[in-house]
Amino acid sequence: MYFLLVLPTLLSALALAAHFLRAGNLGMVLVSLLAPALLLIARRWALRCVQAGLLLAACTWLSFTWGLAELRLSQGREWHRMVVIMLGVAAFTGLAAALLQAPRFVRAYPRKCDTAA
Repeated sequence: MYFLLVLPTLLSALALAAHFLRAGNLGMVLVSLLAPALLLIARRWALRCVQAGLLLAACTWLSFTWGLAELRLSQGREWHRMVVIMLGVAAFTGLAAALLQAPRFVRAYPRKCDTAA
């Protein structure tokens, strides 16, 4: 069950890494690929960092879509299909962030360390 909740996060990270790789931004490729590894840290802050990163990635997709649509419009090229596809990618990335909020998943990430020994 956990894998199904994390799978969209992994796919979103791969898509974002491919986007940055195409742009030649190797630093962001590395960040995109390593960010889901934070989920291996069983702490709530790690979960929230990954969620914030996914929401930021969705905003990146929206910004990229806007710029590409403007470019295609200025060139008189077809842009509708591209916008629909890119909005789907942004929505999928946002869904990945929302899935990490599932109660069963959140319970696995405690807020604080147990100090009782």
